[in-house]
Amino acid sequence: MLLEAVQKPFAEAAVRFLNGPLTGNIFFFQGAVVTLGREKQNNIIVPDPGISRYHIRMSWLGDGWNIENISQGNLLAINEQSVPQSRLRHNDVVKLSSTISFVFLLRYPEMPSGSLCPLPTQKRFKASHSHQGR
Repeated sequence: MLLEAVQKPFAEAAVRFLNGPLTGNIFFFQGAVVTLGREKQNNIIVPDPGISRYHIRMSWLGDGWNIENISQGNLLAINEQSVPQSRLRHNDVVKLSSTISFVFLLRYPEMPSGSLCPLPTQKRFKASHSHQGR
């Protein structure tokens, strides 16, 4: 019990996919280490050939979330900067291939329960079926 309390992350985290087969899906982290890739053993499974079987690992390191490329040469870019590993911050855009990216989201304990930091603003447009003059 005590070990679990000590290792519990300070900030709850989630990812929201911006494109690819998981577009719009949000995945909440269920532990201090989260892996992403094509294989079923990953915490987040992305069924896309541009993603490695084991592509990235996101870990709580005591004072923040880190991300690490565990693939053999596949892309990991944070806010358009290619990196082997990086500290993650709220609203960072993580790109894993030309067609797969997600936004990293945080909720700190002092925030209201049940809500992550606000999602990036999305404009929604309704299709107009007005055909004036035709």
